[in-house]
Amino acid sequence: LIIILFYVLYFINVLYFRPFNVKVSNISSNSFTVTWTTRVPMKGSVIYSESSKLNYLPYPFNLLFSDIAYDRRDITKADLETLKKIKATKAFKNKVEVRVKKQGKYYVHYVTINNLKPQTKYYFKVGNGFLIWGDWLTIKDDGLVQGSANVSKFNILTYKELSYLIKPNPSFGTIQFFDKKPVTDGYVIGYITTDKEKPALGIISYPLVSLLNNQGAYYLELANARSVLTGAYINFAKNEKKYFELIEIYTKEGYVMSKVIPLTADAPANLITLPYNSDSTFLAKNPLAKGIKQNLKDSKENAGLICRFFKRNKTTGCVLQCESKFDPSGKCIKNGESIKCFIIGCKER
Repeated sequence: LIIILFYVLYFINVLYFRPFNVKVSNISSNSFTVTWTTRVPMKGSVIYSESSKLNYLPYPFNLLFSDIAYDRRDITKADLETLKKIKATKAFKNKVEVRVKKQGKYYVHYVTINNLKPQTKYYFKVGNGFLIWGDWLTIKDDGLVQGSANVSKFNILTYKELSYLIKPNPSFGTIQFFDKKPVTDGYVIGYITTDKEKPALGIISYPLVSLLNNQGAYYLELANARSVLTGAYINFAKNEKKYFELIEIYTKEGYVMSKVIPLTADAPANLITLPYNSDSTFLAKNPLAKGIKQNLKDSKENAGLICRFFKRNKTTGCVLQCESKFDPSGKCIKNGESIKCFIIGCKER
């Protein structure tokens, strides 16, 4: 009875906290990256294995046939802590084992699985170390359909190991909110496309991904872009002007927007500003469009003007865009009967 009760409560939590925007990017011969978003800040990790038993066995028995990979931010913190201890004790060794002992909680999760075999199929599941999601629960888009498709199967085939490399081709830039604060809890996905007007139709590469750092900066190494037709590296040297980069931006709100950037102007790319503030509010009419540089969000002159903000229904998981007004103090009114909201996307349940 206790075991039955445990699994009932477990699956209720699995359904409630299920992730969205689960995507696989940066696929190579020996690694791949998994990104996803959760409705509340949570720990994030990926369990993976060459064995299909990972899919068939329930938690916690599937852990016996798998390895675990952690969020890149947690690994970075563990690296720094290990280096600090080595310097303090002066105990330098040829090989140092770094262990993630403490995990952070994030809305946006970014896990890279390394040291894999070429041309090998790997099964994986995402979770927080306790709650785990995989093939039995298909993850769909959060409804913001402009974004790229999510995984339909929780397995991946690594590429063939190629015997050549091409010249490095970095693409980097910075993303900020409308109130000029950097976007930190987010990531960008980049594709190579040959169609500037309809970029999604001209995609010729598998996706690359970059986590945003504390300054809102991203870095994509386009030299790692592989053709969706052949799996070989794409050579831009012959005619770089005919190629463009499609950038998709994801934050805790889900998919936000896309940008098409010429490869001749992507290092650095122009500053990208999101259409809403760091507190998820934004003006109905963007003042920047009129050349007004100051942020009007907290100005008393805004009283009575329309403001909009995003919110997520905790029960249904749907993303809502709400329209309201600024109060006399200049703050967006987020509670009350006069607020109008409409659904812009839902996770499939």
